[in-house]
Amino acid sequence: MDLERYKGVFAAAPTPFFADGTVDVETAGEMVDFYVEGGLSGIFALSSTGEYFAMPQAERERMAEAVVCAAAGRVPVMTMVSDACLSVVESNIQIMAERGVDAVVLTAPYYYKYSQQELERFFVRAADMSPVPLLVYNQPTRLPSGLSEELVVQLADHPNIIGLKDTSNDAARLGRLAAALAKREDFLYYAGSESLAAYAALLKVNYVYALACVEPQLFVRMQAMARSGDVAGVLEAQGRVERLCELFRVMGGGSAESFSNFAAAIKAAMEVKGLGRAYTAQMGRLPSEEEYRKVHMILERTT
Repeated sequence: MDLERYKGVFAAAPTPFFADGTVDVETAGEMVDFYVEGGLSGIFALSSTGEYFAMPQAERERMAEAVVCAAAGRVPVMTMVSDACLSVVESNIQIMAERGVDAVVLTAPYYYKYSQQELERFFVRAADMSPVPLLVYNQPTRLPSGLSEELVVQLADHPNIIGLKDTSNDAARLGRLAAALAKREDFLYYAGSESLAAYAALLKVNYVYALACVEPQLFVRMQAMARSGDVAGVLEAQGRVERLCELFRVMGGGSAESFSNFAAAIKAAMEVKGLGRAYTAQMGRLPSEEEYRKVHMILERTT
């Protein structure tokens, strides 16, 4: 399989909602256009940022269909298929494949903690039955079971497992995995933590970032500067990324207090750009006037 079109920067896309919790299909399409015009390589819909775990199945399917339709083959589309139950994962994979996604993304099962041997069986069984390529997703801050470096390298040998999204803040792990996977032409490594963007770019690691939805060209340029050897430019861009990360602290007590604060802040930034409203999947609220003012200030300091 040619993985060239999967390289670069992917949007960990938010899901735009109406006030009643249904997906705003029109805005979803406008967001896709914004990502493509900003130079992004692809879209990860129904990601953590997309509030997958707080959405009913019907709205997940509506979002997947909207993104695939709007992308129209211009960039690849990935969607989450995770669940605590493997048989539900298998059903989710079939549903998303039928809706035309290019690849699916799977975390470890949530709630219970599993051994690395059990996780290997889980991912292999899912990959064996999937009609589309599968990426594994390590999310150590939100799930009880993390993927060890040894397990990642082992799973990379599966012909239908094409990559890893790793939302880890561990720079040493990033370096070790980048070295272990550097010569693989059949497996892609995506960094998921914006705090390590410069390091990841210099190590030729791809991105799947929530903030790439807000300022896509910033992350595309960072990767281009890394490829050209412009280390100073990459480091300057990382400073801008860190200013953009202030979005994570805008709402209430910030993302540390509630994931709804994280999702709403990303959507507030998109709203400032004319893309939808900052409604979240459940239990969140729209930003206050003061919070919107802070979002404006952060975007002004970043651009």
